[in-house]
Amino acid sequence: MPPVRTRAAVRARRAELETAALEVVSRQLAEGRSFNEISFQSIAKELGVPRSTLYMQFRDKTELLMRMSELALDEVYAASAAWFVFDHRTGPEAATRAGLETLAKFREHRDIALAVIEVTTYDPELADHWYGHITTFVDRAARALQPLQDSGEIAPDVDLPTLAFALVCMVERTAMVHIRHGDPADDERVAAAVGRAVWLAIYGDA
Repeated sequence: MPPVRTRAAVRARRAELETAALEVVSRQLAEGRSFNEISFQSIAKELGVPRSTLYMQFRDKTELLMRMSELALDEVYAASAAWFVFDHRTGPEAATRAGLETLAKFREHRDIALAVIEVTTYDPELADHWYGHITTFVDRAARALQPLQDSGEIAPDVDLPTLAFALVCMVERTAMVHIRHGDPADDERVAAAVGRAVWLAIYGDA
C-alpha cells in the first residue's frame, strides 16, 4: 500500500491538472473557438502532457464541460436566488436589481454558458445534466418562497413548485439568449422586464 503522502501528492497533482485543463478550455473559448472545435489533443499539447493523461482525468469532453459548468453555476445560482426572494414591498424594483446581478454573473461566465447551449443540442448526457441543475434550483426557489406563502405574502392557491419551474425556465432562457445575441447596454431593460414578470407572477394576486 502506498504511503499516505504519495496518495496525497497524486490527488494534488490531479487537482492541479484539472484546474489547468479547465483554464486552457476557458481561454480557447474566450478566443472564439466553439467547444466542438476544442480537442483533447489541443488541450494536452498546451499543457505539455500526453493525451492519455487527460483521459485519466476526464472520461471525455462532456465530463470536462460538466466540471466547468458546475463551477460557474455555483456563482450564477447564488445570484439568481435573489431574483425569487426579495423585498417585494418596493414592487418590481428589487427584482430588477436582482436581475442585473444575475445577468452580470451570466456574462462573467458567458463562454461556458454558450458552450453548454451548444453541446446540449447534440449531447443528451449534458442536456440531462443541465436539466438536473435546473430542477435543483427549482426546488430551492420553491422552498425559499414557501415561508412567504405561509405568512400570506403569496396567494394561498399558488402552486409554488410549478410556478418556480416556470419562472426558473423563463429566467434561464432569457438570460442565455440575451447574453448570446443581446447588447450588454440592454441588460437593465431586460432585467426590468423579467423582474416585473417575476414580481407579478409571485406577488401580483396576493
